[in-house]
Amino acid sequence: MTFSLKNYLLLSAVGATALCSCSNEDFDGLGADAEARMVEMTVTLAKGDVDDDMSGSRTTLVENGGDLTCLWEESDQVLIATADGTPAGVLTLSDGAGHATATFTGQVDANAISSASSATYVYVHYFGTEVDPETVTTTYRHDFSTQPGTLESLSDYDYFRSTVGITLAGDVLTTNYTAKLSRVTAFGRFHLNFSDGAILTPDAQVTVTGSFLHTVGNFGLKDQCTFDPPTTNTITTAIDPANGDIWLTILPASDPNTTSLTFTVTVGETTYTGTLAERQWK
Repeated sequence: MTFSLKNYLLLSAVGATALCSCSNEDFDGLGADAEARMVEMTVTLAKGDVDDDMSGSRTTLVENGGDLTCLWEESDQVLIATADGTPAGVLTLSDGAGHATATFTGQVDANAISSASSATYVYVHYFGTEVDPETVTTTYRHDFSTQPGTLESLSDYDYFRSTVGITLAGDVLTTNYTAKLSRVTAFGRFHLNFSDGAILTPDAQVTVTGSFLHTVGNFGLKDQCTFDPPTTNTITTAIDPANGDIWLTILPASDPNTTSLTFTVTVGETTYTGTLAERQWK
């Protein structure tokens, strides 16, 4: 199962995929004297597919003839949060590495789940390969204003989430269905094409600016997330001198706002600029 990245423009280039936006909310957490009652939880997590607006969840991105193949990795973990947004435990991939659907198993706090406003569902959060979910206790905040610009780096701070229905009876917790995770950020593959044949150097830096270009994401532990109002409206990134490609995470602007991206790079004593048409990333 894959999702496509196939639109290209000149100097500028690019097409991209993307996904939803959300809004953020913190939680109060457990009281100081609350005691945990840990129970086993197993859940099957599936990526969305092309028919779902290409909202596939994944941690490994493998380029495949212009598409991205999306697979789970052996070390992947997800955070389970209660209906009120309180962390309840971390699950680790137990089966399905290298596939789009995988099983995760671990211990969660049944007392935290049962004391929430609803004990019929929990939230499942994935924060990317560079984030330890054990350290996330409240809204997770990440600044995307500096990015490596590589395909591999897209997975570093990729965030997606879902809810899963549960039944909690004493010390037995069962999940009611396979959860399909949804991404709340967008991806873009940009190809810079120089009409005068300029040769890029390995240390070349590209500045990306644009209207309503958000660079800070706040990923709440309930069903909401927000993107900070743009301040600098700038992303600084590198470019692959071998092919002129840049891979970026784009935080979608709130509807109905659109974003027009401008790319600026200096080669020798010449500065090149290219702009993409206005579009809504979602």
